[in-house]
Parts: sequence; structure tokens; C-alpha cells
Amino acid sequence: MATLPQVLTQLREKHGLNYADVAFAVGVRITDVIAWESGTQRPTEAELQRLIMYYKRLENQAYYAQSKTNLSDDPFDNNTNAQSNGDTDEDGQNALGKMRKFITGDSSKMTITPATLIKTSVTHASFWVLIAGIVAFVLCLTLTKQPIPTILFGSIPVPLFLVLFLYENNRYKDISIKHTLVTFVIGGALSIILTLIVDNTFRWSGLLLFVAIIEESAKAIISCRYIKKHNVNKILPAMLIGACVGAGFAMIESMKYAYVFYQSEGYESMRQVIIVRALTEFGTHTIWASISAAALVKTSRGRGISYRNLLLPSFLRYFAIPVCLHLLWNTICTYINNTAVFLIITAVVGIIIMIVFLDNGVKEYNRDMKDIYG
Repeated sequence: MATLPQVLTQLREKHGLNYADVAFAVGVRITDVIAWESGTQRPTEAELQRLIMYYKRLENQAYYAQSKTNLSDDPFDNNTNAQSNGDTDEDGQNALGKMRKFITGDSSKMTITPATLIKTSVTHASFWVLIAGIVAFVLCLTLTKQPIPTILFGSIPVPLFLVLFLYENNRYKDISIKHTLVTFVIGGALSIILTLIVDNTFRWSGLLLFVAIIEESAKAIISCRYIKKHNVNKILPAMLIGACVGAGFAMIESMKYAYVFYQSEGYESMRQVIIVRALTEFGTHTIWASISAAALVKTSRGRGISYRNLLLPSFLRYFAIPVCLHLLWNTICTYINNTAVFLIITAVVGIIIMIVFLDNGVKEYNRDMKDIYG
């Protein structure tokens, strides 16, 4: 049987790819791909799953329309290329076995769960981005105490972490990191602009319910734009797009509030606002927008993605979830003392609901794999 490095090399060459193509698709460095194929380094479990997903999609595009068994150039059974170089250790054979079973038909061993996604994410960039952001923020608070660095490092890490987390765990790998970051920045800015236009037109900012509806609607509309642009029809990539828009919105809004408090009440008030918003951002704008985006895709099956679908009763029932959470958030901020505790509880509720949608997305992914490969 061919070794893992041989399989990786043959699959890459079979599809006419270079090292950069694979590295970009899987989210690693070019040197990592070279090391995998030379046998000096092995992919982690998470990297292996992304490789499997990538090559599975290529195999499907190239061969499934003809026949699932018409693989005359099967790299797994190419004994002529197997070399007796001693690279047949247990770990390598286990990894090779997973790739062979998954790509050629047995996907039952590769079923994933939300718990698997969260567990593997501590080895990904998102986790370390969050840690680096927290360290930088603490250093700003304790050493420099300058407003601009404090605002930046207090407002960016959590939204960016959530975006990268959902990017890494979009098992379909159909949205590149470039498009993810563009949607994060541009999509967030567009949703803020749309919110300001509607608010300045109708002057409803004093009504908490309308504030929630306006902001969530703006994020849903911009999310719909990017979902259409990328031809997304699955829950996991839709959640990624919604999270990008919501995270960009949250980042800009946090910067605005922090600057306003700094101007009106000083550095200490600004610091408190940033800390509370950073802690609660794990379950607010980013999560709310991802729920709306997932609901849009879920309720648009058989219709195609359209802005008109945002008015469907089936979508509006789901859309009421982020609107109610947003309304609860605004009510707590306006009328309740000791807001931090209640805001954290509201954020936790949002996280739980997001995990439910994530679970639906994972089940959809597993069903797709079984439909394609039996």
C-alpha cells in the first residue's frame, strides 16, 4: 500500500495542483505541504480532515458524474509507486486509512460533531489570534493606557476570533480566507452604513424594538448579498458569511462606543465599556447575524437565495430569535442595574442557540458526505 506522503503527492499531481494551491485551500503554509509530501512532517487531525474534504470535492467533481468506481488511476492502490523506504508506521497508516476510506466511499468513520469542531479549534489560528489579542489588550491597559491602541485591541480580537473559528470549521471549504476577511471588513461597514441610513431617515433610534429590527435587518440584507455572491446553499458557509458581517458590525460599533465614552467620561469609562463589550461579544452581533444567515439558507431551499426570502414567514420566525435577543440586550443596557451579569447571560443564550444551528449544519454536512459516498 502506498504511504501517506505518496498519496498526498499523487493526489496533488493528479489534479494538476501546485504546493501553493493545496496550502491555500487547506489554510497552511507552503512549507507544510512540502514537508507532508516529503515525509518529514505529518498533518494534524484537523489538517487531515481539511485535506480529505478538499480532495474529496475534487474527486467528486472529476469522477462522480461518470462513476464512483471508475478510478483507473487510484493513488491508494498504485503499488508500483510504493517504495520500501520504511515509512509504514502505525500513525501514517491510520491517517492514510482515513483518507482512503473517506475519499473512496466510507465516510461513516469521519462523522463530525460541534464538539469535534470546538476541540480541534484550539490548534487553529483563531485560538491564537484570540490569545494574542487578549495579551495585547492587557498590555495596553497596564502599560500604555493610550486610547487608540486600547480601542483597537479591545474591539478587534473577539470578532476576528469568531470569524476565524467559523472559517476553520466550514467543512465545505468553499469560501477562501481572502473572501472571509473582505466580508468581515466590507460587509461589516456596509451593514453599519445601511443602519445609519435607515435610522437617520426614520428617526427610530429611541425605540428599542425598532433599533433591534433595523440593525438585525441591515446585517441580514448584507449577509444575503454575500450569500448570493458566493452561491452558498449550506448552513455552515452561510453561518460564516453572517458571522463576518456581524463581526465587522460589532467591531466598528465597539470602536464607536469606546471613543464616545472616552470623549465624554474619560479613559476609565472607556476601559469598562470595552471590557464588557469584549466579554459579551462572544454571544451578540456576530452570533445573531450567523443565526439569521443560517435561517435564510435553511428557509430558501427550493427557491434560490433572494432578498425577497427575507420576508418569508418561515424566515421571519427564525429572524425573531436574534431580534428578541438584541431587544433583550438593549433593554438590559437601558433599564437594569448591574448590567454586566445580565448581558453575559444574554450572550450565553445566544451562544447556545448558535450551537444548535451549528449542529444542524454539521448534520447537513454529514448527510451530504453519505449521499455522495454512500
